[in-house]
Amino acid sequence: MDKTFLLNMLKQFITDFYCNTYAVFSTFESDPRVIEKKDVTFIMANGKEVVLKGADVAAIFEDADTLRAVKSNFYSGYKNFIIAESFEYILSYCKASSSSNKDKLYNNVSHPHKNLMDYARVLRNNLNHFANDNIINWAGYTFEEVTWRDRTIRRGMTGNEIGVNFNETIILIQDLIVFVETELE
Repeated sequence: MDKTFLLNMLKQFITDFYCNTYAVFSTFESDPRVIEKKDVTFIMANGKEVVLKGADVAAIFEDADTLRAVKSNFYSGYKNFIIAESFEYILSYCKASSSSNKDKLYNNVSHPHKNLMDYARVLRNNLNHFANDNIINWAGYTFEEVTWRDRTIRRGMTGNEIGVNFNETIILIQDLIVFVETELE
């Protein structure tokens, strides 16, 4: 992967996050029965087709509590996914490119984005992609705390939940883009 591809992927994560979050929330807010009319076909890894009937899905979402829980899980899981994947793309790029890039990623050399990269690493290692239970586990870190912008995560917070809201997610990815543009070769 080259730097242009990496930057495009990070920018696409932001666009997808905006669009998919809006699509899911606005569709269900306006009329949850909209999905009754849509069937979705998934192609499984073994080539088998599975059809999800819109009417079956709509029946599940008639219950307001279920709809709220599904929307919350979708949002949390998707947000966690793009944070983790953004870091993974940068990690892959740095590993496949120069030793200078790897040193910057692992903060072996000084650069203005050191806290950002440590914070992103802690998030990536602690956000659960599939649930809302994002519990801080400090194992493996040599530093006692990390601060990015006005957010701090400390060793003493182990066992507590870590949360990142919609705006923080967007700003974090934007800051990662700046890191890639300004620090990586």
